[in-house]
Amino acid sequence: MSARNNVVAMSSGGTIDETAITTNAARAGSSSLGIAIRNVQSLVVLVILSMGCSGEPSAPKANLLASISITGVQSVHVAGERVTVSAKAEDKDLGPIPNVRISFGSSTGGSANPATATTDVNGVATTTWTVPGTTGTAALRASSGTTALQVTTEVQAAAAAHINKLLGDAQQGIEGELLPNVLRVSVTDAFGNVIAGRAVTFVVTAGGGSVTVSSATTAADGSASTEWRVGVGTTRNTLEARTLNLSPATFT
Repeated sequence: MSARNNVVAMSSGGTIDETAITTNAARAGSSSLGIAIRNVQSLVVLVILSMGCSGEPSAPKANLLASISITGVQSVHVAGERVTVSAKAEDKDLGPIPNVRISFGSSTGGSANPATATTDVNGVATTTWTVPGTTGTAALRASSGTTALQVTTEVQAAAAAHINKLLGDAQQGIEGELLPNVLRVSVTDAFGNVIAGRAVTFVVTAGGGSVTVSSATTAADGSASTEWRVGVGTTRNTLEARTLNLSPATFT
């Protein structure tokens, strides 16, 4: 099959020459590149012909994925927090690439919904990441094929949700004397992470006894403690450990 391309050149004398250039694409297989140079009355015409066997121009190449960037993950998040995260697919010139399937996942817990999303016209795919319920370092990874990026965040305890009895409940003692063991509580969030720096008060609610420490602040392990001197002339003593907005822990 042959292809014919006509080139019209204006000569220096003001006349028009029509040069017909014919290339045989079959000689070079599926495509051919022909260069024809002709001097027309001191005017040099350079023609570059590039075509497939059908005579149609070749299709432009699609941009190749070179990198993925992630936005939405901060340096610190709280346990169980829901975070909107975006991943952007980019070519080597940092241009956006649409229609790229990106997978989201983590080796440290938590979940992404959806786990896989396709980039839009701006090259962006979006998911909601539920931060793991345990404190420490958490990671989120976005990947497509062999191209991937992982970001990390520090997970802190969520809001206080429980005050828990650790030691000292259901003891027996002598009237007017300190019980053998201290009373100890801990303050935790909904996931069981301990919360330091939380104010706890110890209040005798029955029996007329007293405590050695009526107000304490939870330590690094989330605990606070006191000693309990039971009342005199009663068979039942009760005490509550309280912290703001939570149901108390009751000792008897």
